[in-house]
Amino acid sequence: MLQDSIPYFDAHAHAQFLPYDADRGQMLQRARAAGVKMITVGTQHSTSAAGVKLAEEYPDDVWAAVGFHPAHVAEDWHHDKNEQRAPEPEAFDPGKLRELARYPKVVAIGECGLDYFRIPDNGTGTKEKQKDLFRAQIELAREAGKPLMVHCRAAFGDLIEMLVRHPSSSIFSRARRMTRADCSIWDIHSPLAA
Repeated sequence: MLQDSIPYFDAHAHAQFLPYDADRGQMLQRARAAGVKMITVGTQHSTSAAGVKLAEEYPDDVWAAVGFHPAHVAEDWHHDKNEQRAPEPEAFDPGKLRELARYPKVVAIGECGLDYFRIPDNGTGTKEKQKDLFRAQIELAREAGKPLMVHCRAAFGDLIEMLVRHPSSSIFSRARRMTRADCSIWDIHSPLAA
């Protein structure tokens, strides 16, 4: 039986997102009964603040990461109705994230990183905005003494170069579509790299 074993830890959840509004409390009670703890990860200020609030409401089961997802600076920003209430993109405000990072239940900075998946070939402006955003969050992680919660999709070379140039103390990673060439940069051997 699961509750007789060690607890599971979901290191990347979005329990504060809109689809859980109707039954969030019940979902978290089911997680507790199953022995599941979690970090609920913010993708902009509003979802980060909601994650911190949730972590404070469930102090034994939920922790928070606060950050700004790289896709939110895209020129052709997509309103994800499962994530954001407002149909307008939020502007990145490092001061607001810095304030949230001070809460004791905040254990990481992110979801931050690079995501080139939907950027057209001529989207160098968006790539540079993402890099600036990532650098700001790396600095915030250093200031706060917290690890980075990294999101990377179709941008591994640039992400690794940035992490080498701007190291952080530690990293949680959520990498997608890693290729063998991507792995060779750090001499990573992954069964997922095909």
